[in-house]
Amino acid sequence: MSQSTLILHKDCRYRWRRTALFAALPAAIAWFACALEAQSQSTESSPETAVELAAPDADSQSDTAVQTVPVVRTAYETRPTLERVRELIELGTHELAYRIVVEERTNYEYRDEWIEWETLFFELGAGLGRWNDLVLRADQVRETGAWGAYVVAQTHAAMAQIQLGQYSAALQRLRKMILQRPEDRHALIEHRRLIAQIYLDEGNLEDAQIALSLFDRDYRPSDPNWEHRYIRILFLSGRFEEAMVRLAPLQTLEAQLLGLYAGFRTQALSASEVVSSGLELAPAFAAEPVLQAELWAVIEAAARSYNDLEMQAAATEAALSVEYSRLSNWDHLPVVPLVTEQQLLEIYDRFALFVGNDVGLIIGDDASWYQLAQEFEITSPATARAFHAYLARHSYSQESKDRSTAAFARSLFDDGLYRLLDSLFVRLNLLDVAQVEAELQTRLANSALRDQDYVKALTIINVMPRPEEPQSIEQWLLRQARLAIAVADPERSEQLLNDVIGQLPPLPEQAAIDRIMQVVFDLQKRDQHDLAIQFFVELYNLVTDEQTRREILRWIGESYAAKGDHANASIHLLRSAQPGDLWSDDWALSARLKAADELVSAGYIDDARVIYSQLHEDTIDPRSRALIANLMANLPTPR
Repeated sequence: MSQSTLILHKDCRYRWRRTALFAALPAAIAWFACALEAQSQSTESSPETAVELAAPDADSQSDTAVQTVPVVRTAYETRPTLERVRELIELGTHELAYRIVVEERTNYEYRDEWIEWETLFFELGAGLGRWNDLVLRADQVRETGAWGAYVVAQTHAAMAQIQLGQYSAALQRLRKMILQRPEDRHALIEHRRLIAQIYLDEGNLEDAQIALSLFDRDYRPSDPNWEHRYIRILFLSGRFEEAMVRLAPLQTLEAQLLGLYAGFRTQALSASEVVSSGLELAPAFAAEPVLQAELWAVIEAAARSYNDLEMQAAATEAALSVEYSRLSNWDHLPVVPLVTEQQLLEIYDRFALFVGNDVGLIIGDDASWYQLAQEFEITSPATARAFHAYLARHSYSQESKDRSTAAFARSLFDDGLYRLLDSLFVRLNLLDVAQVEAELQTRLANSALRDQDYVKALTIINVMPRPEEPQSIEQWLLRQARLAIAVADPERSEQLLNDVIGQLPPLPEQAAIDRIMQVVFDLQKRDQHDLAIQFFVELYNLVTDEQTRREILRWIGESYAAKGDHANASIHLLRSAQPGDLWSDDWALSARLKAADELVSAGYIDDARVIYSQLHEDTIDPRSRALIANLMANLPTPR
């Protein structure tokens, strides 16, 4: 019999189905093994046992036995050490390390190395974003001669308050620290830097400029990021010539972007030069999404200055399609505002009307406008999208609106503008997702699912047309059912699952059964156990494969157990274990063990003892037998 360990988990069912399930009697065997090992270790510590273990066996005595080197055992560490915690940090298990440090607080406060423990607490807490914990702990730390620990605590607390948006409290904390020890240069530099960050993050640009200027004068930091930040403040203050002087020695990508914008604002570069230079730089910014979006904003601003509507549209499309996370003003202070999706639609309108008027089109002649849009689709996709977007919003006929909406969405997709597609049709709902072709609707729904926005995903699925092919219909219904379960709509999920099962042939394929079972597992995960049992029973009646039936009976038993109906749970688990002569295969042994546990929970102690006894007799693995014996020994005495 296999001795591999198996943990029964609903999300992994299809990975281990038809394997040796009893091959380790879930986590209990591991627990019991640990108990046995602990018992043996405690026994080793007694003198009597030590002598007995040291006595050589009669058959093993030899001349060489006398020369055996004694084994040196390292004493078990009763409390975690700094070294162990640091090992966990190096392994990347920061949550576990943080928990140990927190639990050890009352112990390490009296140790010589308490400052190191305290520093680890603040560093781990900051990395994990436990901002409130840091503030609370810092307020408990007092300046008791250990100035270094006090500085660490107060500095991390100020950083935490900045993250929490508690700017005035952080400012007050930092000023107090500066007044306490103004001669501590290292702490002074860090605290003054944080004060500048506070002003920037809260949008107080006037005070931020003063703080940054004084810091720059006193310390002249050489970090390029500091230079970028200071130059951006100069931009926002309108001091572009001074900014260009500071930009001159910098060779970073961000410096090239800022230099391009400074050249545009000071007219050192013409608008067309800014556009052409920006387009040449664009590929180099692919790995810096925040800067890439800002570069496209610079190009759009330059194109706007000489009314290049096509470049405006193309640059805005590119900017709005860049995926990036919002940064704080300290990490990235924007100097060129991005054009919004609504403003893009307005650019499209102006662009379409400009081109349409130029070629003599008449407003209201939707067919001619649509035909011209099609002609531009190859030579100038941005122009074609401008026409389609204009018709989608302003056409006189609904048919023309629907046709242009679909064409516009397809064009965005074909050009890889996925984020913009999601924004216009889903996130901001500026255009009608019902008019998008089914393939793109599926993509938009999947995008919403990735963001765990189940309501939005269900909205998209609900407007999708019902496919005609039987297999496509099944997938469509199952997708809707999973979404309905996710948004806690049991009535709709029940109806959809009934529709899927109703379309199955008398002898369905195993793959179809598996797909439906996957959705029923979703019901279990959402604690919809009555519905789960209902559909498991229906599937049981549809299949003929014995192992699949055994699996279904087990899942029914699990749902009954989750409901607290332990008697029914044990009945179904025993049925799962006992088809024909398979009473002692691995699946049966595992199901019987679970059934005995449920019998105990139901209060049927004698019945549980019978099942445990049978298992003990049928099981070969010695560790499993030891586990079962222990379970029997710990059964409560029936009243």
